[in-house]
Amino acid sequence: MDVDGGGWTLVSSIQPNPCTSENKWTKRIATDSRIQPTIEIDDVTEVSNWENFKIFGNIESMTREDYKNSAYFNYEADDVMVWHVTKGADIREISEKAKVKYVTKNKFLRHYGGNLRLLYAEHFPLKETKNVGDLWKLMESLRISCKFLVNNPQWHYYHYDIDDNGDRNEILDGHDDMYDKGNKISIHLNNQPQFPQPLHYNHAYFNTSTHVETVTSTTYPFRMMTWIGNDDVTIESVNVTVESNFGADGDGSVRNHNVTTVVSGDVTLRYASFQVHAAQDPSICEVYFVLGKKKWNSKLSTSGFGIVRMSQITKHAENTVSISGFPQNVLFGYFLLSKKRGEVVRKAEIEKTLRNFLKRSENTDFVFPQKFFAAPQVHLVKGHMRDVMPTSHDDNNEVEAGGHVQFRAFDERGFPHAFCPLAKQKSSRENLSWSGNPREFCVGGRSDSCQDFDDYQGRNETILIFTR
Repeated sequence: MDVDGGGWTLVSSIQPNPCTSENKWTKRIATDSRIQPTIEIDDVTEVSNWENFKIFGNIESMTREDYKNSAYFNYEADDVMVWHVTKGADIREISEKAKVKYVTKNKFLRHYGGNLRLLYAEHFPLKETKNVGDLWKLMESLRISCKFLVNNPQWHYYHYDIDDNGDRNEILDGHDDMYDKGNKISIHLNNQPQFPQPLHYNHAYFNTSTHVETVTSTTYPFRMMTWIGNDDVTIESVNVTVESNFGADGDGSVRNHNVTTVVSGDVTLRYASFQVHAAQDPSICEVYFVLGKKKWNSKLSTSGFGIVRMSQITKHAENTVSISGFPQNVLFGYFLLSKKRGEVVRKAEIEKTLRNFLKRSENTDFVFPQKFFAAPQVHLVKGHMRDVMPTSHDDNNEVEAGGHVQFRAFDERGFPHAFCPLAKQKSSRENLSWSGNPREFCVGGRSDSCQDFDDYQGRNETILIFTR
């Protein structure tokens, strides 16, 4: 292969295959009553085909079926070359049929083991990532410890509803007319929206440049937690807003608790709450809190936690609580309590739940990896990038179109995509949850499907990967 000085060896091909046995790189499985993808796993090694020693396919049919040869893991290389070729092209015509060819020249593979298998297996493993810090572990611990709420007949065990897309970002009713659509949560950093608005339930969101992690969980009680690392001290304020229409429809009363401080050992917790109660519907008690520890080297000013807006009516609310003053290494949280027949949630009951949380958070740490992906620069050898770039890049401020390829990208559920042709995430906001979802431009799966190409513009093409 004499492109760009020659010395290239073909190592793999990737097809726009749907979820069939022909797809060697990605497949899907059923979990949580929904279809979820998983990367194709070798039964023996229990790692993906991107990371193992398995070979498959035939070089004669590599533009019609997935292909991987032993050079993928045996050949020591410095760079990669990628071709976008018309699907089904004859092997003798692949160079002519290639729409676009591009290469890396910075010998980046030397830093990652010298081949693609080692790049994935040892540096960027393709495993679902739900805990960059320890938030998911903390959520699970709290789920187990909050059974005292579930088993108490006074508490209203509200229901979660699934929308037409099979997802959740609000509670439609909650059973017994608790809501007329509510518990819609949004987060703003420095008064700018962060992540999808409102947040989806049972999702993890990350901003790795500022070390911010947000997790939502439909356990009981509902919880949203945000770890704010803010290592580079660029976040001046973080706002959490909960918007709801209440089933009370103007009946009943509002009860607010202003900011209260709870100190336990080296832990300082501040909280505020909002309640709708005394109607015939289940009561609604929103609890907002911030937690800091000496162990975490937390930094939060005395006046850094406060109420921005709390409703005084029982029909609709758009409540906002803020932490300000450039907070660092603190946990910003929210949970939702409810009692039957509109009974009020007492302050002692709120603090019992908070102290339970304090106990469970004693051994929680938040450590972010230094590097989430590799994104070497590429140089165009043939064609134009517009011929294969997804149109969604045009309005996507989170993605740098052209000029790079990215190895590994996570979607908002923590599912890894293996390879992003001619695109990389902007380093200024390296979110794992991208405003432009990786399904629009990456290869290797997505959160609710599994074909190797999804919204990618060049679906009727094969991607060939070479190394040298």
